[in-house]
Amino acid sequence: MMSWKWTVVAALTLLPLAACSDDDNESKILPIRADFAVTPVSTDPVVYLQKNPSDTSSADDVVLIDVMLRDMGAQPFDAFTLEVRFDPGVVQIGQVDNTATPLGDCRGSNPCDPLCLDNVEPTDPLTPKANTTGDLFIGVASRPLCPGHPGGSVRLLTLGFIAASVGTSPIELVDVAGSGDCEILSGQGGIPAALPIPCDDGNAMVVASR
Repeated sequence: MMSWKWTVVAALTLLPLAACSDDDNESKILPIRADFAVTPVSTDPVVYLQKNPSDTSSADDVVLIDVMLRDMGAQPFDAFTLEVRFDPGVVQIGQVDNTATPLGDCRGSNPCDPLCLDNVEPTDPLTPKANTTGDLFIGVASRPLCPGHPGGSVRLLTLGFIAASVGTSPIELVDVAGSGDCEILSGQGGIPAALPIPCDDGNAMVVASR
């Protein structure tokens, strides 16, 4: 059984979280607010990040981030992979909105809706969860005999991050050689090849504060 001493110590550790008292001397804890900061990326072609236009408030704990493709050369593609690293102690990935990818609706039931996979809530119990490791993997691919995307500038998908504690978390697009990194792929029906499209996260970060 926990002694009264340790009960008091545990209570004291919570005191720094309390905000200023109001007129009735009632202590209140301010909610966490999350916002997104990024340096604009102007290169072409490129995969980059931007705040979702519908996310107009910085007064709540959720940030919506669009993963965008800029490609004025309009290179056709039929698959893409993303690896996004973040600090799971500061933010958690709440949702991958992949209902309107350039290759179709990942949650749809039409024969040519794409094949999609991520590790937010993996079905394989041996696959590490993104919110545990801070490493999010996403894959979207056209089904065989189904059309890909003709190319051009487009939003790939939207990520919803939820602030878990006060602090700053980088939102990093991993762009290195190897499987699982940020790549736009072409080569349906054969071995997919990465197109010469780099990924630049613009030193993106989520800032969580009270």
